[in-house]
Amino acid sequence: MAAEFKAAKPKFDYYQTESVVTVSVLVKGVPKDNLKVEFEETRLHLLISESESNGSYELDIQLFGAVEANSCRTIHKATKIELKLEKKVSLHWTSLEAKETPQTVASLPTSYSSKKNVNWDQFVQKEEVEGEGEEALNKLFQNIYKDADEATRRAMNKSFTESNGTVLSTNWSEIGKEKVDVKPPDGVEYKTWEN
Repeated sequence: MAAEFKAAKPKFDYYQTESVVTVSVLVKGVPKDNLKVEFEETRLHLLISESESNGSYELDIQLFGAVEANSCRTIHKATKIELKLEKKVSLHWTSLEAKETPQTVASLPTSYSSKKNVNWDQFVQKEEVEGEGEEALNKLFQNIYKDADEATRRAMNKSFTESNGTVLSTNWSEIGKEKVDVKPPDGVEYKTWEN
């Protein structure tokens, strides 16, 4: 019976853009004849045969998302092998490899300025107000105030009151610092009433 030979897993890293995932396999001096790469829709398989300068390596990955197998390409360099994977859907992958559990991918990427996920589709639907003109505007402000945290409510009250109804802000860090000036609309002059 022949002994079964198992190839080592090479060191690798990856980075991504909206449409491409680049996998860098960190193996130096691989002859092109000793390299075999197979791209499938949800799988990447790389095999490096043993040569004078390297041992055998194998990388077999079930990918996080689907790729365009025909558009993927291999870039052979002296210090590494780069694999360019064209994503089928332009979404951020949270990892290169698929997890054992089923994946759920958000329809929109997470905001970089926020630590929490926001479902923007639900937000837009929630903010659509029936009615027209002043009625719709008042309903919008009521909804914002109702769903706001304490600092936002404080900012709305202070800005509206101190500006005599000409300013409405939800940013307490800005409004809380000083008195809010009256800012009438263009073409309107503000006058104070004296007794």
